[in-house]
Amino acid sequence: MQKLQHGIASVYSNRFAFAAVKANGCVVTWGDKMLGGDSSTVSDQLSEGVDSVYHTETAFAALKDSGAVVTWGRKSHGGDSTACLINLLQM
Repeated sequence: MQKLQHGIASVYSNRFAFAAVKANGCVVTWGDKMLGGDSSTVSDQLSEGVDSVYHTETAFAALKDSGAVVTWGRKSHGGDSTACLINLLQM
């Protein structure tokens, strides 16, 4: 994978996938597509500004330098935070 050839600042894993944060703050993912290895649905949000990544067994959450959180992976294990975002907006 060409994106992993240089500039990797840190690598995170869950049981089925990996997420690498590059020095420029973008995230590259690989592994089981359904369990965190495919972040294409949120790739625009992971293209810059990611400080760190956290994980469950089958999902990931990226903390951005803006304070935003981006999630992907198995929805039932933390990969879908849209319900949280809707609740925050209604507060």
